[in-house]
Amino acid sequence: FMNMGFFFDGKPKDLNMFKAWVNKYFLIEKRNEYLLTGIREIENKKMLITPNGALMKNGDIDLNYKADNHITLVNFNDTKRLDKETATELSKHLFNWNSEKNCYNVIGSLVANMLNSIYRECNGINVHVTSYVGESGSGKSFTIDNITRPLLGLDNDTMVFSSIMPHGLLRALNDTYMPTIIDEVKPSQSGEFKRQLLSNTIRSITGESTVIKGTQNQGFKTYKYNSSLIIAGEETLDETALKNRCNIIWFSCNEMTEDNIKNGGYFLTKEGREAMKSLGMEIYIHI
Repeated sequence: FMNMGFFFDGKPKDLNMFKAWVNKYFLIEKRNEYLLTGIREIENKKMLITPNGALMKNGDIDLNYKADNHITLVNFNDTKRLDKETATELSKHLFNWNSEKNCYNVIGSLVANMLNSIYRECNGINVHVTSYVGESGSGKSFTIDNITRPLLGLDNDTMVFSSIMPHGLLRALNDTYMPTIIDEVKPSQSGEFKRQLLSNTIRSITGESTVIKGTQNQGFKTYKYNSSLIIAGEETLDETALKNRCNIIWFSCNEMTEDNIKNGGYFLTKEGREAMKSLGMEIYIHI
C-alpha cells in the first residue's frame, strides 16, 4: 500500500504488531482515497487509477498510484498506444460485427460509461444503464467478452445474475467508477427478491443514492452507487420507469449476416483484442 518493500526479521507476533501500527497510523486514511478505480483527480492530476497503476493523460503508467480494489481489475501496463496501421485495420471491423445500428449503439454507450465519474460530478445527470437483450446465440456474450470488456479495459470476470449476493454487489458498485457487468439476467426465472434487487439497483445507480449499514462494532459504513451498470440477458424488467433509464440494445439471430460473422472473427484474434484495448486506452487518455 505504501509502495515500499520490507524485509522483516523477528517473531510473528512482532510482525502482527507492526502491521497493526502501520494500518492505524498510515493506511486507514489513505485507503479510501485510493480505493475507487476509474478516472479521478488526485493531487491535482487527472488519471485513470487502477490496481496496477495510474494511466496518466500523457499515456504513461505511474506506479505511485494504485487503487486498493480487488474486484474491478484493470491493467494497461502492457498495452501499446494505438498506431495508424492498427487503427486502420480496426476501423474495417469496428462497426461491422453486428447490425450497423447495434454496433454504433454499443460503442457509443460504452464510451458514455467511460465518462461515468464525470457524470457523477454533474448534479442531476447520470449515465444510463446499458442493456443487451436478445435470444440465445444472438451475440450478447460475444459482445461482452470481445467488445465490451476489451474496450473498457476490464479484466475481471462478469457477474452472473443468479449468483449475485446483495452486499457483494453493493460493495462492487461502491468501489469503482468503472462499469459493472451482470450477465444472464432472466427476471421471469428469478424470485421476487432477485427481481427487486435488480430493480432497486437500476433505480439507485441512475440516481444519487447512498446506503448506510451498521458494522459489528456498532459503527456505520456508507456505500454509494459510484459504478455504472451494464446488464445482459434474454429479458427486460417490465417496468416503464426502468426501461426509461436503460439504453436497450436488441440482438437478433435473424440480423446476423455472413459478413457480420466474418468481421466478428477479427475480435477473436490476439491482434483484434489488443487493438480494441489500445482503442479503449486512447479514449481514456483523451477524456
